Amino acid sequence: MWMKTAWKRVRQFLDRRRMGDVRKWKVEFDSEEIRIKGEGAPQLIRWDDVKRIAYETTDAGPWLGDYFLVFQLRSTSMWIALEFEYEGVLELAKHVNALPGTQFGPQECLANCTECKSVVVWPAEDAGKTIDECSA
Repeated sequence: MWMKTAWKRVRQFLDRRRMGDVRKWKVEFDSEEIRIKGEGAPQLIRWDDVKRIAYETTDAGPWLGDYFLVFQLRSTSMWIALEFEYEGVLELAKHVNALPGTQFGPQECLANCTECKSVVVWPAEDAGKTIDECSA
């Protein structure tokens, strides 16, 4: 487990170095897709390609991002993490919490968490599981 946590920290550090200033990143969404805009070409997540949605915290804060809204894609089984510091992610999280089948919001499960933890909130049949449990 410590190896997975260490790798996650390294990945976050490298991602942060690659991303530069998180304020450059913007997330927009509508009924069809989520658009992630920053440096380079925009990335798209189609809602019909979303398999699971989760919240994740790390112990990297306050110097690095430590709170994420995370989407698992059907097409690749890959998880895509959106840092809450990105413009528009809070609005996206509110939308996610209102989706049919979302079991609970992040405040009920990860509030004030300073550890590496995650919880799936959608779909209902996976709600309460961790990202690791759903990735196995």
